[in-house]
Amino acid sequence: MQLSSSRPFDPPLIDPRYGSNPVDLEVLLASIVYNRQVLGTTSMKLLEPLQLNPRPNATDQEILQFIKANIQTEFHPSGTCAMLPLDLGGVVDPQLLVYGTQNLRIVDASIMPVIPASHLQAVVYGVAEKVGS
Repeated sequence: MQLSSSRPFDPPLIDPRYGSNPVDLEVLLASIVYNRQVLGTTSMKLLEPLQLNPRPNATDQEILQFIKANIQTEFHPSGTCAMLPLDLGGVVDPQLLVYGTQNLRIVDASIMPVIPASHLQAVVYGVAEKVGS
């Protein structure tokens, strides 16, 4: 994440790095391949489903291209300023201090290096409690 201008209310530039972890692409590919199998079952055929994108006979490579071109958030972004060691791409340390600064902390969902298996609100409350203690 970086500033887009010197004006404080302009939104920052964010590169969420979608698909930068090859495992994410493999999981999404596997889910689309599995969905194709589900659509081919007798029960589902009764509902006459229509798969448009990616096309039903797309190769794995074509599906991956589709995923890369269309991957997006569900608007609950997290992990853009991950709490990881600096040499692993982290932005904040375990005390939530931004590397290279003094007294600047990030206290929101952006510090989570892994997306939690819950709604982000509860986890952010926990992060805020960590800083408040």
